[in-house]
Amino acid sequence: MRLYPAFFACLLLVSCTPSADSIPTDSDLSNCANGFAPSGNAVTMGSQSSVDLVKSIDAEWTKMDLEAMRKFYADTCVYEWYDGDQFQGFDAFASRLAKDTLDYSWNMIWAFCVDDDAASPGEWVHAGFDEMGTLNGDTIEQAVIEEWYFIQDQKVQRYSNSKRLQP
Repeated sequence: MRLYPAFFACLLLVSCTPSADSIPTDSDLSNCANGFAPSGNAVTMGSQSSVDLVKSIDAEWTKMDLEAMRKFYADTCVYEWYDGDQFQGFDAFASRLAKDTLDYSWNMIWAFCVDDDAASPGEWVHAGFDEMGTLNGDTIEQAVIEEWYFIQDQKVQRYSNSKRLQP
């Protein structure tokens, strides 16, 4: 009778120890995909380092420190603006920012990173912002801004945004 508790303790210990075939493999990880990309590839979660890069961009953008922002973007970065404007290179991006007549304040309300092709370098960060645009202290617009950043080699290669006005 005294052996029963020791037997059950050993049985419990053995049953809770993972076997070699229960350790996840690369194919198991691909089964963790959620959704699909336009290419038909599975979508998986990306890295925190890409999210951190976008948070760093936001910190410099808040200060409107364009020279500090420049280091985060590839020289050949392609930009697509919510109004259909498209351009290439950071100088064109800075010119676009200079055209705006409103003063903006915003809060980043989400950011996450996804990888749409595990076999190729790069991943996408999707970030969202509550934004308020003012002119001479009067609120002109409130919007939700959604941005996509394609990041490869710790540089933004492609950027796009959309704007959803709030009542």
